[in-house]
Amino acid sequence: MKLSYLILPAALLFAGCQTDSSDDNFTICPAPASTPSIKSATGIEYPQPDGSQALSTNGAQAVWQILQKIDPKQALEMGETEITDAQFAEIKDFVDKNLKEGNDDYKTYRNIFEWITKNVSYAWSDPAYLKPYEVFKYKRCVCQGYANLLKTMLLTQGIPCFIANGWLVPAGGHAWNYVYADGEWYVSDPTNNAEYEASSLSTYQSKLVPIRMDFTLFEDDQFTYNYQESRLNVQSVKITADESVTVPYSVSGLQISSFQPTEEIPSSITQLIVGRNITTFGNNPESLIHQCPLLEAVEVDPQNSELESYKGVVYYKGQEYPYYVPAGIRRVELRPMEVMDKNTLYYLDNLEEIVVADGTKRIEDYAVERCPNLKRIYVPSSVTYISPEAFAECGNYEIIRTTTGIHEVTVN
Repeated sequence: MKLSYLILPAALLFAGCQTDSSDDNFTICPAPASTPSIKSATGIEYPQPDGSQALSTNGAQAVWQILQKIDPKQALEMGETEITDAQFAEIKDFVDKNLKEGNDDYKTYRNIFEWITKNVSYAWSDPAYLKPYEVFKYKRCVCQGYANLLKTMLLTQGIPCFIANGWLVPAGGHAWNYVYADGEWYVSDPTNNAEYEASSLSTYQSKLVPIRMDFTLFEDDQFTYNYQESRLNVQSVKITADESVTVPYSVSGLQISSFQPTEEIPSSITQLIVGRNITTFGNNPESLIHQCPLLEAVEVDPQNSELESYKGVVYYKGQEYPYYVPAGIRRVELRPMEVMDKNTLYYLDNLEEIVVADGTKRIEDYAVERCPNLKRIYVPSSVTYISPEAFAECGNYEIIRTTTGIHEVTVN
């Protein structure tokens, strides 16, 4: 690490600013010129309200809204459920011979449901199987295993079924199924030998609260969508050569409110534009490091009531600490904060420059962590303390002391 300075005001010199360096040599360093890496937010066209329906905050009601919009055939994919072709064929052969009820999907579903509830035992201790074939063979599992086996058996018969994960009130985390048979959706909980008509919300909405569904709900030319963390979410971004991508306001008449892709987005995309409809990038937005490794900036509609963007970084409205920092960003200009605390910035492989806002007073341990290509940190004269571990595992960087706030920084 190297420490450089601009000439500081006399009052600050007498005060004796404390840092982690004993270097008392002052060198004059001109403020860097401005060369933005992407276009300004000025003139950006954000997606506008289109009369679409917002999902209910009640999970059961939200899923029912979705079920009235989707094609049930979407729920014929195995998705996350792990099974080999040979295992699937063995289970199908068993169902064909013992549980299939002609062309009556509902009776076939009920036969399968009743076979599972009668023959599979809940595992109160190890071993507790999860994969559907293991549950089929050993007949011992927890709720996820019950749901996996019911889904697999039904899919062998072409009966749409998916798994919901969420809460069984008041017990805790739970997994169960939704089944489409003879033109109706059913909420099916084989663990507890319970079934409800999905349209009869009052019978189950206070007991079973879904947070996620294990399949793709909708698809258009640019994106696929799922239900995740109780929101209609962008699941993937399709191949494109565009550098800037705008997330739409809605799909199939339902508002999209989350951007949490589960697959890596195209490498061409450096800018993401979101409207007032997007309210989250996830409870753990650093997971987007893997899905969006080259994304440099996010621009949020100023009319968004929960989120806002500043210099390409996303913040909760009115907050000083970043909420989501794009993994491909090369320069971060922070908002004013009195103290830069632990994990203000972390795991940013492409980050080269940080501009600490004027008015910041302290930079604490691990304020910046694991940014291996960090080259320069512009620190204003208001900072009177920099912890020895303020910039942990950040390679060979240089701290440049400045007299005023810096608005733009040139990246070599």
